Amino acid sequence: MPVRCVAFDADDTLWDFTAAMWEGLERAIEAGRAIRPDLIDGLTPEGLQGLRDRLVDEERAGTERHVRLSAVRRRSFAVALQERGAPVPGLAEAMADAYFAHRHGEVRLHADVVGVLDRLSSRYVLGLVTNGNTDPERSGLGGRFDFRLGADDIGIRKPDPRMFTMAAAAARCHPSELVYVGDQPVKDVAAPQSVGCRGVWLNRTGVQAPPGIEPDATISSLDELPEVIERFDAEEAEILGRVGVGPLAPPWPDDPRLDPELLRSGDRRNVVDRYRYWREEAIIADLAAHQHPFHVAVENWRHDRNIGAVVRNAN
Repeated sequence: MPVRCVAFDADDTLWDFTAAMWEGLERAIEAGRAIRPDLIDGLTPEGLQGLRDRLVDEERAGTERHVRLSAVRRRSFAVALQERGAPVPGLAEAMADAYFAHRHGEVRLHADVVGVLDRLSSRYVLGLVTNGNTDPERSGLGGRFDFRLGADDIGIRKPDPRMFTMAAAAARCHPSELVYVGDQPVKDVAAPQSVGCRGVWLNRTGVQAPPGIEPDATISSLDELPEVIERFDAEEAEILGRVGVGPLAPPWPDDPRLDPELLRSGDRRNVVDRYRYWREEAIIADLAAHQHPFHVAVENWRHDRNIGAVVRNAN
């Protein structure tokens, strides 16, 4: 299907989260040192980050349940002081406040973000799907997204594939019409691909993808993204051009989802191209597999054999 929605990861895709995080930890240590330098000596950003990661792992306890990372981060400063035998009232809070003030206040957009969003916004629904908690308003991207799904808001996190079926529902499109862009191969490529979305890997640093992960496209800059999406649409148009409308000339594709009678007669008109020659049960199974709101109109489709009406009614 043609692309209707482009959704983005946030941290380290649109803005430099990692730099802001490490700088924020430095600010936290400086704030603590200004109050009790004797208790802060020896604390390092690396040590604080390692402690935060340990606390996250303990809260998840081997599960995939969602953890509010901002709450864990704030608690990590108190635990760091407790482990040093120094639970000074107010000190951990001052360190946490200094961290978050910098972390949220000094978000730096990558240089390729604004121009690409401007180019895409006139043609596609734009979404933000993130495990992070940075407010797009603070980053200068307020009003640029048609929808936002944050892990803290919905209680699940990537790589849970439900994040992407929810994104497709928010965009009012089929998952195959959604392109997801992010910097993490597992969370941002394999996870959306598992529900039928396209996954574009933004690989700014030139690292190798993990074995078994095959992005639909790999880019080193968001400036390359509009051309990639145009290529996706051109490939889809070429396929649809071969299929066309009306009878399909033999030899027919060997695909159990296709209905031989429809291939011969081509009498289904005004149909979403993906399903033009599919059997009824295959269409229903595909919609159900993606848990997509299109399925609410299946009964209407059964009545008039017009999957185009299904999409319009569901939207």
